[in-house]
Amino acid sequence: DPIFTIGATGAHATADEAVAAIESLAPFDLAVAEQPTRRDRLSVLADVRRRSSVPIMADEAVFPHDDLR
Repeated sequence: DPIFTIGATGAHATADEAVAAIESLAPFDLAVAEQPTRRDRLSVLADVRRRSSVPIMADEAVFPHDDLR
């Protein structure tokens, strides 16, 4: 069986927009939605993760721990 993922590459400015887009594709049994929001909006990404039925994966938002200083 095929495994479907989507990579939005930060395309969505708001959590509402991202969740609506992801949930519209949920009937396709997505395995993961990658980086639906901008990397500098971690709180928005977290909100999407809480509200989405599809697992969310960060890519551009992942950086070394030392960068947090």
